Amino acid sequence: MQRSEVAAYIRRHVGKIAREWAGVLRARLAAYRRMAEPALVRAMETNLDVIAHLIETGRYPRGARYVARLAEMRLRYEFGIGDVIRSLFLCRDLLVTRLDGIGSVGTSGACRVVGRAMERLLTDFAERFQALQLREQRRRSEQLVRMQEQIKRHELERQVQQAEKLASLGQLAAGIAHEIGTPLNIISGNAEYVLMHLDKTSARRTELRGIIGETERIAAMIRRLLDFARPKPLRVEPLDVNQLVTDTAAVLARPAEKAGVELRLELDERLPLLPADRGQLEQVFVNLGLNATHAMPTGGTLTVTTRRARRRTSSGGREPVLAIAFKDTGVGIAPKHRPLIFEPFFSTKGAGEGTGLGLAVSERIVEDHGGDIRVSSRAGYGATFTVRLPLERRRADE
Repeated sequence: MQRSEVAAYIRRHVGKIAREWAGVLRARLAAYRRMAEPALVRAMETNLDVIAHLIETGRYPRGARYVARLAEMRLRYEFGIGDVIRSLFLCRDLLVTRLDGIGSVGTSGACRVVGRAMERLLTDFAERFQALQLREQRRRSEQLVRMQEQIKRHELERQVQQAEKLASLGQLAAGIAHEIGTPLNIISGNAEYVLMHLDKTSARRTELRGIIGETERIAAMIRRLLDFARPKPLRVEPLDVNQLVTDTAAVLARPAEKAGVELRLELDERLPLLPADRGQLEQVFVNLGLNATHAMPTGGTLTVTTRRARRRTSSGGREPVLAIAFKDTGVGIAPKHRPLIFEPFFSTKGAGEGTGLGLAVSERIVEDHGGDIRVSSRAGYGATFTVRLPLERRRADE
């Protein structure tokens, strides 16, 4: 059988062969079922024309995209490379079956003609697909490098902004402490002096207690502001986190009971000791517990859990951490508030009910320990704040 005879036969029966080829592919290779049959048939019609030209002349027609199309289909539809090669062998078998008995040479001649064309096709496919894959890997590597550089740049910008914010708050706190502290102490001291000398039945005693209480609240706010703006150095020692959570629960028990909140502890008894500052972490846990209690004005459940976990590091590895989660069944966090909850002075509480520094101070303390706080919440379905602390202390220059 002459090559021209084979090519002419293929061209006369392109439509029928393409539909049959598409049917065979979809029946025998599950991967090709992901591709719509009309699109697959159109691709096969074009490709059969290219194969006919390749059989007849031994070269691809100008502008032919057969091999590139195969490689593109492989990437786009996530076909295994074995699926593509098997599809080419199916095409060869189909053509040999179709050409059986045509011409003087018969099946063996058709097999040789088609086989040589398919051998060329497979060789070109392997070479072009490898080039395409290398190009794709290069593109993805460059994209990954750009993303990592972007992340580093954003993190540096965030750190610079945070440093500037802390510097401004430090100056503000120092000014407030100096300008307000002295008159505040005088007001409080005079109110206590008058209270001491008032008759126990005097109606003025309630007013004086109110003055003293408000001065103490302002003083506490100044102390928190100073704590946030001028963080204390960590006093790191081996810490039993479960014991700290239990002690914190004892502190939270009274306000939780008053708010109708049930407090549950689910502690992993196999936790190792954690290098941390007990006093500062206790402040974090109390802040998170009180916030959760305030988020359940009609009562609910606060569940505190401890467990071992792993988290991804900036270098792409994974490190062991202790995870302490505070999960409430309260009102949740509105989506518009999520980006703001760790900002200083942001609060959803009413006037006089909060300073908006609790979460900001907590985040700073956790970050000083090399950890982070993750938040998950849906408005109306509660919230979970998870503190993750590394089991190994890293040096400051790392």
